[in-house]
Amino acid sequence: MKWVVFLISCALQTWAIQGGLPIPKDWQVRSPVVRLGSGERGNPVSKCSGILLSSKVILTAAHCFREFNSIRKISVENLETGQIHSSTFKKIAKAGYPADFHEHPDFKKNGYDIGIIVLRWEVPFKLPTFELAKEERNLNLLVPNVWLIANGSQAPMYDSSSASIPIANVVRYSFEGKDSFYRYQSAHAKSGPCEGDSGGGIFSWNDGVWTLEGIQSTKLSAPDCGDDLNRGYFVPIFSNREWILSVLKGI
Repeated sequence: MKWVVFLISCALQTWAIQGGLPIPKDWQVRSPVVRLGSGERGNPVSKCSGILLSSKVILTAAHCFREFNSIRKISVENLETGQIHSSTFKKIAKAGYPADFHEHPDFKKNGYDIGIIVLRWEVPFKLPTFELAKEERNLNLLVPNVWLIANGSQAPMYDSSSASIPIANVVRYSFEGKDSFYRYQSAHAKSGPCEGDSGGGIFSWNDGVWTLEGIQSTKLSAPDCGDDLNRGYFVPIFSNREWILSVLKGI
């Protein structure tokens, strides 16, 4: 199944991925990632990333909801044009997501860090397509055609043209009673996910198709986002696909 998303530009000067690279050239329609923040003037709520599944539905990391609890409107930024759309919204987290979520490298206590934002008013952006992962795949076999693409703005120092990092060494972790999650490292030295990248997408390129494989959740507690010890963690799409579709059917 394919979902609509919109374009972003490599030229925008606000990418947050530490030591990142431009959007992969094979992506003809660029990235499906939006920047999320407060839609209320003067509210300092931190930004997250998100994936537009439709003109009203955004997939993101559920821990972003903690800060969104304090706002009535959310802003969705089109990074190609800089256009910002504001809307009232509701949040839907997967069952089992704890109210007292705190970032933790191994997720033994964290439940499911995936959620959906439903906008009251549709975004007026152009919406290309991509696919949701239908099954588990060994992403290491797809390297180097696997990337984190995210658009946070919290990192104090980063490459101004970066919008993605190629990822490598993907490892699955499973704990009893919990969803599986995955840990990865950047394929490039001195690069990694940073604050504001939560809710971004892990995408693969295979047989001419872009597939959303996971949602960026958190990073390893390293001294710096670009530290060689930094590791990213993401929630897989294939095991959450039915939940996502069930929510979409109810909207």
